Amino acid sequence: MRIRRTAAAIAAACVMTVVSIAGTTTASAHEGHSRTLHVVKNCAGFVSTPPTCTITSSDVGFLPVGSVITYLQPSALTTPAGSDVVITRPHRHSTIFGNCALNPATGSGVCRLDGGTGIFRRFHATVAVTYLPGGDGNNWGWVGTYSFGHSDDDD
Repeated sequence: MRIRRTAAAIAAACVMTVVSIAGTTTASAHEGHSRTLHVVKNCAGFVSTPPTCTITSSDVGFLPVGSVITYLQPSALTTPAGSDVVITRPHRHSTIFGNCALNPATGSGVCRLDGGTGIFRRFHATVAVTYLPGGDGNNWGWVGTYSFGHSDDDD
């Protein structure tokens, strides 16, 4: 009888270990695909038609300095719906699509970038937007995470 209880306890411990390892492996694999990004953009061009901001600093190669963020509904930027955005990179053919919404009282907000063309078809990012005082008064920061999905994400 004691052997059966011991065997049952060992079996239960093995099952718990396998479940625990599987959960950890899945979480780690998912987290491993997510990376951080830090971008500074200058929005002196926001008064132009169409309104734009230009990336002046970036720690990710796929969003190089000189990339342009175009706001498609600028009057909605400070509403809950926000403005759709298109990011074009200098001398490259692929673009990124997204939506940005800012709090009118604080100037901070969130941009969600979701897909695009070329290599950005499965791109996803969520970034916090903050005003950066100083300089020429037109600088904003983006800090957040991004990932490139897998081919099975197209279901």
